[in-house]
Amino acid sequence: MFVELDPTVQSCPVCQSPEFKRFDAVASDVEGHSCVHIVECGRCHFAWQYPLGRTETESVEHFDRNYRAQGKRLSEYFDPEKKCDIALLEVDFLSQLTLPGKKLLDIGAGAGIFAKVAAERGFCVTALDPALELERIAELPNLQGVRGTMSNLPPDETFDVITMWDVIEHLVTPLAIIDEAKKRLRTGGWLVLETGNYKSADRVQDGARHWMYQLDHRWYFSPESMEKILLDRGFSEVVHADRVLRPGWGGEAHFRGPSRMHFVRELLAHPTRAFTAFSTFSAMKQASGWPRAGVGIFTLAARI
Repeated sequence: MFVELDPTVQSCPVCQSPEFKRFDAVASDVEGHSCVHIVECGRCHFAWQYPLGRTETESVEHFDRNYRAQGKRLSEYFDPEKKCDIALLEVDFLSQLTLPGKKLLDIGAGAGIFAKVAAERGFCVTALDPALELERIAELPNLQGVRGTMSNLPPDETFDVITMWDVIEHLVTPLAIIDEAKKRLRTGGWLVLETGNYKSADRVQDGARHWMYQLDHRWYFSPESMEKILLDRGFSEVVHADRVLRPGWGGEAHFRGPSRMHFVRELLAHPTRAFTAFSTFSAMKQASGWPRAGVGIFTLAARI
């Protein structure tokens, strides 16, 4: 079984390789230029941030400020209408699972939009987040909000399904949260996780300016690394979504490989960037062998 993920380790916490690649990427979650310091395993491509760009307290303040913003937000991620459209797809994914009941805990509930949509679809929902806006979710009798962490829940309370939408990458101690969530699941219950896919073709293509590189993102998972973590922690079954749960997504889970014609056009248009173009092409060729490399944001569910 894994020990807790530690950004100071001397070997990869997933495959134990000592071969690391270190580089700086451009932070996409801050105005102006700021670097995200990345450590990437050279064998399995699990990656993490070190040193950290934000403390845990600064992360809570960052999300609290953006969720409460009435005008311009730093990212479309915080747009309520877009979040509602995404929530509908997320609830549809839950409907594909064989759930023992309808009691749901949403960890990292943010503005409570998914929680509200799930409650409107018949779930009995507890929305949990250190930056939760409690006044927004007081309208439905089958929806309650808790501004805090799992330590603020009744110690013996259990659930049929626990969701963590775009949460696991932010956590200081992600494996401890997974373990705590597992303890709170009823027999046959599901833990549902969504996060950016580090082993995706679009991340490779965008290089150091990919949206995934954020000061608030501490860990960079792939479907394979997350599945391994969950199975090693005692979950019995893992189910992957076959698409990105975002409106308008029309891609394929399997990445067929880079276009040679596009590569040639890049060389002809920018001959001084030949080395960069060749390196990107080679990396994307490698990505064509990764499972689900066409999925830039992956969702999976694990049953106990």
